[in-house]
Amino acid sequence: MPLSGLLTKSFHLAVILGNLLRLTFSWLLRGAFQRPAPQNAPKRILVLAYTAVGDSIFLLPALQALRRGLPDAHITCLGNSYPSTAELLPATDVADEFWTIEAPYGYHQAPAPMLRKIREGRFDAVLVSLPASARFFGSSLFSIPLRVGHCRPIEAPHTGWSWPRYALWRLRRGIIAEEFERRLIFNSKVWVREDDEHMTTRNLRLVQALGLSTPEAATCRPALPRADEAIVFADQVLKPAPRERTVGLHIGSPHSQYAKVWAPERWGAVCRELAATDRLRVVLLGGPDEAELPARFESAFQGPYVNMVGRCGLLKSLELIRRCDLFLGNDTGLSKAAMALGVPTVAVWGPSDRPGYGIVWNPERHLEIHHQLPCSPCIRMGLRNEGDGVINFANCGHRACLNELSVQEVVDSIRRRYQPLLSQNGPKPPSAFGS
Repeated sequence: MPLSGLLTKSFHLAVILGNLLRLTFSWLLRGAFQRPAPQNAPKRILVLAYTAVGDSIFLLPALQALRRGLPDAHITCLGNSYPSTAELLPATDVADEFWTIEAPYGYHQAPAPMLRKIREGRFDAVLVSLPASARFFGSSLFSIPLRVGHCRPIEAPHTGWSWPRYALWRLRRGIIAEEFERRLIFNSKVWVREDDEHMTTRNLRLVQALGLSTPEAATCRPALPRADEAIVFADQVLKPAPRERTVGLHIGSPHSQYAKVWAPERWGAVCRELAATDRLRVVLLGGPDEAELPARFESAFQGPYVNMVGRCGLLKSLELIRRCDLFLGNDTGLSKAAMALGVPTVAVWGPSDRPGYGIVWNPERHLEIHHQLPCSPCIRMGLRNEGDGVINFANCGHRACLNELSVQEVVDSIRRRYQPLLSQNGPKPPSAFGS
């Protein structure tokens, strides 16, 4: 490793250790500034909701259950500048206030004004889901009497290791994955189960920790918000085309650290094969950081399509998805939005945790395509760059989960499942039911 990289990693580790020591000191003195727990249901609740689009969609059922269970409580959602928390959640009625903060990758401490604002908020309870970092807010959370959050086991993946190696792995895992901080901060721990529990169920258990009842995850598909401006925009972009089927596609960011994007050229070839036998109107969606993808998609598709990459925000993208007869994508937030909207969805999965973040609502309408490799999902199996003997999703050496998935396999899977939907002579499916 270059000296600069080693110095950077050493600095980050030093900052994390310093934060852990500061947090431990605050934990020892927590009685000095912690208010007593409320005797009745909490009246002021903080939800740390700075998450990506898919994470926010899987958090929405919990937020909606929280609102139904405590209609008189004052709920504050604290989010970052992602479209999910800056645009999606504020368009809902799940909270009374929305606070925004920058939360870049590698963060270790929120700005002092936000920490002070949390303390002055006099919250009775705070909910922290697994994707949201408790470390970012440090000791300010100790001022809240009831602190509910997800915690994960930190068992080492290889039971045959020597005890020093086993202990070192657990120490490193606990530090980097902030498990030590989470166990210090939360006085009501919601443990992440090792089975294939879906993230929606996991988030609903946060609400159950407040003593509230919640429905089953499969029965509480979230109501995604609509905006008049977005509806007008989508009507203008996608005018009615009765002789065509509208197929949406979101490839995802090529800069994702999780290496979960099937190549845009392959998606272009899939759409070309489908359009060869059925009249399709393909709509390519994506954010500004995906501006390089349309050219790569177009080189393989070799036909006209509607390019909306970087040209509309999240709420407008949702309206375009509502008008699709079929939606294609990788493991991305917009694919999860399509599932939440009830639009038939095809998702290609690579290293991601498909059982935990895949289909949960109306499984008969959706299709997941993936290779059943023994190392999948490797994202669940450990930290990045973990060393010999641990699968590394950032550089596994073969990426067979995606590289060995052929265009023809995907085309055949789509046709087997959705040919009546794609056919001009088949019944046109209902649009985005229940939304």
